[in-house]
Amino acid sequence: QKKKGVITHSSGNHAQALALAAKLLGVKAVIVMPENAATVKVAATKGYGAKIV
Repeated sequence: QKKKGVITHSSGNHAQALALAAKLLGVKAVIVMPENAATVKVAATKGYGAKIV
């Protein structure tokens, strides 16, 4: 199941938590974030290695 990775939607805190957990476990993370999500939250989520769509 780790090969498939994880996907979720969030505008901030959940996205960052999932992105960090995925990074620590070596799992691919894709996060769907709204266009109006706070820039700082999008940047932090990307910083953990998640792909933002």
